[in-house]
Amino acid sequence: MNVMMVNSLNTYTKNMKMQMKWHHKQTSGDYKADGKTALGTQPEASGLPGMKKKDASAEKMSQIRAKMMGGKRLSSSDLEYLKEHDPQLYQKARSIEMEREAYERELKQCKTKEEVQRVKTAHAAAAMAEVENVETNPNIPKGKKLEMMMEILQKTNAMGDTERKFIESGEYKRLPTEAELRKAEKDLEEAKKAEQNIDDKTDGAPDEVRAEDSDEESLNREAEAASGQE
Repeated sequence: MNVMMVNSLNTYTKNMKMQMKWHHKQTSGDYKADGKTALGTQPEASGLPGMKKKDASAEKMSQIRAKMMGGKRLSSSDLEYLKEHDPQLYQKARSIEMEREAYERELKQCKTKEEVQRVKTAHAAAAMAEVENVETNPNIPKGKKLEMMMEILQKTNAMGDTERKFIESGEYKRLPTEAELRKAEKDLEEAKKAEQNIDDKTDGAPDEVRAEDSDEESLNREAEAASGQE
């Protein structure tokens, strides 16, 4: 995917997060640096079995979200965990995976390196159009916009990861350029014509032999006739 587009998406989502955090601080009166703990409150006691379990679950979920944000493919255990603990995020992850698989198929169907570039450009343009639609829609609240932008960023990074793996593969390296493909097609056509010419000459040879035999027989008959007259 286009690097500039990914950078723009990252910048936009960061700015949106900062704006929402500041808005939260203004409305809640909580001006602490992290915006999570109000002034004068103490953190809850930890170390209890239930808290440890929650911490482990939160860590697992954080790892999965980081994978998704980085465009990495989720393992089957990751998907099972989401299915059990966050069905909504599981559906989003499955949707991204389906798009990734469709994109892989599209890249593998390309016949030249230039065609791969055109497919990449088309997907980048579609993603940019999606970003613009969300960004300029006044009816979408900021919180929802941020959520949608994050989803677009996750999908964009997943497509970028798919592109990188395909381009690094031997399958892509074996693809010809369009100039190489044209030359190969021209060489093949010339080889076919040359083969056809050889076949035509071979097919005509017996007729020539028969014609030569006929001429020789005529000469023999004429010689015999002349001899008889003598």
